[in-house]
Amino acid sequence: MKTFLYRYLWLGKMLSIFMEIFYLFAVFSCVYKERHSFFDLAIITFLIMMGRNLGNTLASTSFRLNIALLFSAKSVFILIAYYLLSEHSLYIVLPTIVLSAIDGYIKYQSNRPYLSITKREEIATVGGFQSFIDQITMIIGWLLSITLFVQVNSFGLLIITCLLGLICCLIYSSSPKNKNRMVQKAGDVRQPFQSFKNRISFLFMIDMIFNVAWVSSMIFALVENHLKQGIVWWGIFNSTYILGMLMVHFIINKYHMFFAYRRLKVQFFLTILTILFIAVFAFNVNIYLSLFLILFFGFSQQLKEKILYTELIKQMDIQTISNFHQRLSIQSSFVISVCVLCAGWMADHFGIQAIYLITGLVSCLSLPFYISEMRKQAA
Repeated sequence: MKTFLYRYLWLGKMLSIFMEIFYLFAVFSCVYKERHSFFDLAIITFLIMMGRNLGNTLASTSFRLNIALLFSAKSVFILIAYYLLSEHSLYIVLPTIVLSAIDGYIKYQSNRPYLSITKREEIATVGGFQSFIDQITMIIGWLLSITLFVQVNSFGLLIITCLLGLICCLIYSSSPKNKNRMVQKAGDVRQPFQSFKNRISFLFMIDMIFNVAWVSSMIFALVENHLKQGIVWWGIFNSTYILGMLMVHFIINKYHMFFAYRRLKVQFFLTILTILFIAVFAFNVNIYLSLFLILFFGFSQQLKEKILYTELIKQMDIQTISNFHQRLSIQSSFVISVCVLCAGWMADHFGIQAIYLITGLVSCLSLPFYISEMRKQAA
């Protein structure tokens, strides 16, 4: 029964991820085709992140909605988006905010059933496996979106997304219920963030700003404006970045002791390589070299974040971990979304190269921390 429930929930979650990717692909292609402005794409990215934050926050309170009904509501708003996009691309703002808020709520609530059927000592393993499966699903989603876009264009993608919403509605309305809910005590998650001077928190902040370079709208600007490639290559670049993140799971499983004892050296070395490679990436016009570099950036960022997560989790007990992840997700989304607005304006006025050079300079700020910590270890 438990295995069946896992698979049933995973099917719904997989289709939900496909919906997000298909919608983003369709909206970006329509808006850019009409407006030719990276700032407009940055505004849409900002609205998506803020909407998800709103939904995430509502889901973390006692406010409860039926997930199956939310998926049916998503299908309705996608149809509204379909009509508005056919009239004017910027009319998409309102349905995008609503859909993103629904996504944020669903994403938070859809993880709760996993906790209800998972033993406490298995939470870390199940969480890692979910992350692994989600990344595979995202790669498949981006590749599918490319294929479908070529066949049925943006508006056809929206219709398919609407149908997926109805299927998700059926899945969640008929999913088996599990009554053995795990009760988690609310912990204080402010401890790791009490001071901005906290080393690890500051490193997280640097990584958040650096991640602006890899949000979908910035990769879109790189592919369209700098590499002079079509929207199909945008999907390929997104899936390649996620593939780099996926590789971390295999590397850590095989060499976890190596990273455990040399975490600072690994972070320092990866940061140096990232700074050097991003300078090459900003001016390179070879599509295949860019693919290799973005694969490395996905791998590097995911590995550094996993090391930082491990350090932060050591500072708290297991009861606070769930709340901590939600708080960190909200903080990350807020910082990145504000930076994306600035980056979109800069991409229109100074070119996408300026964004990558600035993020490379921001990464330099973390080097003194690594050097200081390595000296302390050596002393």
